[in-house]
Amino acid sequence: MAGSKSRVLSISLKADADGYIHQTDVNDAAPADADVALASFVLWLDQTNDALKVKAKYADGSVSNGTVATLS
Repeated sequence: MAGSKSRVLSISLKADADGYIHQTDVNDAAPADADVALASFVLWLDQTNDALKVKAKYADGSVSNGTVATLS
């Protein structure tokens, strides 16, 4: 998002009685490559394109992006 600052979120995932995992306050924009730590990944909900996206940064600093699922 233009003009936004990165923020660190402390979140917890919680399973409900049926075993479903819920997370709220999901960012809907891709993080900058520099905001992703080495050897980690970030998920976000792309509401514009109805997709769950992922960005991974490998230990060598290379970055890959992809779509985990297209939602409908």
